[in-house]
Amino acid sequence: MDDDQHAYDQAEKWCRQKVIKKPAVALFYDTKLFHKTLKETSKALNFPLQSLLSLVRTTHLQALKLVTVTVKRDISIHLEHYCNGDSILSIAKSAAFPPFLMARLLVDELTFSLGRKELAKIMREPRCITKDLILQKFEHSENLNFSISR
Repeated sequence: MDDDQHAYDQAEKWCRQKVIKKPAVALFYDTKLFHKTLKETSKALNFPLQSLLSLVRTTHLQALKLVTVTVKRDISIHLEHYCNGDSILSIAKSAAFPPFLMARLLVDELTFSLGRKELAKIMREPRCITKDLILQKFEHSENLNFSISR
């Protein structure tokens, strides 16, 4: 096996170990840690940084596809945590899921059925969320957010 193939195999193994495991998810919530870790790993493995970044993205996407099924299955649990005051960031971290995607799933559950375009608009401009869009059973958890942000 040549050196290039060995370096690739080592980088791929590192990605599987670091990206897929839950404790390593901290890597994705701290940009400084992310860049520092990738630079150090690139040097240690003698593997190009851009190639490592590409492997990380590919591995993360594969892991995300697997985790999404579980997150969607457990959305009622995540919604309960949110309604009890947990932040979207803490819920996302506990599920090893990107905060923006967790927010999107929660907003979709909190509101009346919206089309993809309406949901995308609300995610871009949260001030577009009005009380009449929120399902009645969730109004109590959102009242504080409306009074603070309005």
